[in-house]
Amino acid sequence: HSGIDLTRFATVDARRPAARRALNLKEESFVVTMVCRLHRPRDFGTLLAAFQRLHEAVPHSRLLIVGDGPLRGQVEESVSSFALQHDVRLLGLRRDVPDILAATDVFVLASQGWEGLPLAVLEAMASALPVVASDLGGTGEAIMDDQTGYLFAPGDVAALAGHLIALAGDIDLAQQMGQHGLQRVRESFTVERMTRQTAQLYEQLAKT
Repeated sequence: HSGIDLTRFATVDARRPAARRALNLKEESFVVTMVCRLHRPRDFGTLLAAFQRLHEAVPHSRLLIVGDGPLRGQVEESVSSFALQHDVRLLGLRRDVPDILAATDVFVLASQGWEGLPLAVLEAMASALPVVASDLGGTGEAIMDDQTGYLFAPGDVAALAGHLIALAGDIDLAQQMGQHGLQRVRESFTVERMTRQTAQLYEQLAKT
């Protein structure tokens, strides 16, 4: 894995108002974002069912889905069936992901089946966002449960909704988790750090 270039991501709130205006989001909105390919192993059923519960509890919440893929039509149909067309936006493929993350309150990654270490999770942590994700594969290694965000069992709508509602109700906690996530990326997942670790590994191998 190549690691994260921290210079691309906003770790301060300075860019937030402009980023929100560009996306036509109100300042008071509670913004949940998922950046991914619209394809398996992503679990949009669980995401949308949980978001519907969040929206009932927190009417000013909004969901941004960034990316494209073969499941797009299916996701659009699900959004309609939940009657969330005004509150969920499918933004398609975007080149301004750091700006979208700057406008976000909480990053989500809902998956089923398998998972590597998704770059999107590290990018969200580099943007000082709390991450709520399915407890699968490398995701569970990157996120420290209850510290940099929350892990939930794949397919557990109630758990995902509960975590989102908790973060919407405690912005200080959300920001604290985001800062812990940023610290974790700096300590373990930057390009420099991973390059150094790879070099050390090669040195050890050369000695054996």
